Formats: sequence, C-alpha cells, structure tokens
Amino acid sequence: MALSEANTHVAGANGFKSLAARFFDWMISVAETQSRAKVIDMLNSKSDTELAALGIERSEIARHVFRDKIFM
Repeated sequence: MALSEANTHVAGANGFKSLAARFFDWMISVAETQSRAKVIDMLNSKSDTELAALGIERSEIARHVFRDKIFM
C-alpha cells in the first residue's frame, strides 16, 4: 500500500510541474504576442515608401511579423 501512495504522490507532483510549465509557456506566448503587436504598430506607422524599402507591402505586415509562427 505504501508503494501505491508513493506513486500517487509522484504523479501529483508531475501534474503540478506540467501545470506550471503550461502556465509559463502561456506567459511567454503572451509576451511574444505583445512584442509582435508592437512591431506591427511600428511597421504600420511607416510610409508606403519606407515599407517598400524594407520589401514589405502594407497588406503583408501581419504575415511578415508572424512568418515564423504561422503559414498564411
């Protein structure tokens, strides 16, 4: 019986680690999204000429900023 209780305790600890890891992954995701939103705002504030110099069309700003995360 003691072995069974010990296994339950370990599983509970692993569950907490998993929950904590998911929480920190979520926090990192939120921080990255906020950072990318700032880049989008910065690019949107540029003129079409400035964007062209960067090789970006205004309609492609979001795709450019998130190009490593999603395929559009």
